[in-house]
Amino acid sequence: MKVRNFIIVFFLSFLSLKGYSTHIVGGEIYYDCLGNNNYRITLKVYRDCYNGIPPLDNPAFVFIFNSSGTFIDSLAMQLPGSKIVPPTINNPCFIPPTDVCVEEGIYQQIVNLPPLAGGYYLSYQRCCRNGTILNLINPGNVGTTYMAHIPDPSLAICNSSPRFNKFPPVFICAGVPLNFDHSATDPDGDSLYYEFCDPFDGASPSCPLLGPGVPGNCPIIAPPPPYAFVPFQAPYNGTFPISSSPVMAVNPVTGLMTGTPNMVGQWVVGVCVNEYRNGILLDVNKRDFQFNVAICPNIPVASIPTQTVFCKGYRVDFNHNSLNSFGVHWDFGDPTTNLDTSNINSPSWVFADSGKYTVTLIINPGSLCVDTNTSTFYIYPLLKPSFISPAAKCFENNSFDFTASGDYLGNGKFKWNFGPNANPPASNQKNPTNVVYNSSGVYTVTLTVNENSCTESYTANVTVYPKPVGIFGLSTVKGCVLSPVQFTDNSITDT
Repeated sequence: MKVRNFIIVFFLSFLSLKGYSTHIVGGEIYYDCLGNNNYRITLKVYRDCYNGIPPLDNPAFVFIFNSSGTFIDSLAMQLPGSKIVPPTINNPCFIPPTDVCVEEGIYQQIVNLPPLAGGYYLSYQRCCRNGTILNLINPGNVGTTYMAHIPDPSLAICNSSPRFNKFPPVFICAGVPLNFDHSATDPDGDSLYYEFCDPFDGASPSCPLLGPGVPGNCPIIAPPPPYAFVPFQAPYNGTFPISSSPVMAVNPVTGLMTGTPNMVGQWVVGVCVNEYRNGILLDVNKRDFQFNVAICPNIPVASIPTQTVFCKGYRVDFNHNSLNSFGVHWDFGDPTTNLDTSNINSPSWVFADSGKYTVTLIINPGSLCVDTNTSTFYIYPLLKPSFISPAAKCFENNSFDFTASGDYLGNGKFKWNFGPNANPPASNQKNPTNVVYNSSGVYTVTLTVNENSCTESYTANVTVYPKPVGIFGLSTVKGCVLSPVQFTDNSITDT
């Protein structure tokens, strides 16, 4: 009977804990120094409100440790309310999936933390993530940890940590380029460095949340750092977290995230913003989130191919490789006229002068399914060097002068290559003179002009004749008066 009662209690405890599991899809923790050792702690947690159970924690427990991992205190942070994160692709041509829902909870609390050698670590742990995530091993059993570090007062007094400006898109479209501003703001103006990073693992399915009053025999205090990373499923890892081509990347200076996802599914991605002051790392805000990659039919995407042809003159032939376009409007960005527009797919435009121009393409203008793209074009005059080969000369006292001609501005660099038999063998002058060859022959001469980051060459030949040798022959060396003698010209010459 006792064994049976034990099994029943265990089973009920298991069901009770299972009810506390949820589907975390992202979050972060940061702080603001308010003065007098007071800090406002902000915890943001995002959960799947379509599949996740139960609601967001209320309260959510944040644990405070010193640098050696000793527990200092815990914060029972109340949830003032939550909101549903709307789809971020605001385009009437696309109907968001009905099975994607993200709820945001923002917790805040003020705590007094006196200066402490080594500083403080703030930690929030939870379990679990969505079981359908593609880039993790057993994702439904993987938790999460959000951590912040208040630095040693000798490194920074009254420091405030960086926080991300925007939450990433709830879903992104497969095959459509992503350009997301993943930048952060630091209240103290410290230097920020961005990178992909491994998210932390966290609480377990058997103890999905920690803190006082949690059912079962789960700890009321979370373990201190350091924390383990989530187990990525090969070939994915912290720096290559999602199937994409071009591969997803984060600009380390601006935080701009770019790349094109190419596989439908759910993906966990971690982005770190590292806070530096005077070259010393103060804190790392490690935020992880879940990308939902979906097929997005009929999404219009304006796209201008990157410029590949330079220094070919002022006329440019444009084209585009947009998706789902049924009309276009071009603006070539020429400030000298208001007529620099076109409504045909592959227009041409002649620019008035050299320079840097911003070209704008609007697809489906005037409709609800409109999209815009801009691209920078660098316009320079035609670069096409040339020269007229000097007339052939005899080897004796040969000397050649060369004059550059063709199409160029003249503000670049000129380089002549006359070959190893010439003196000099090369020249950087525009119009070199007195080039002498040390033997007869036909020689290749190349003129190269580098101008406006463009390089073009022209090649021609010059001829050096050998010194002629006058020789003649006689039909006979003896003859009679009035008898004819035949003379034969046997001279050696190349002319």
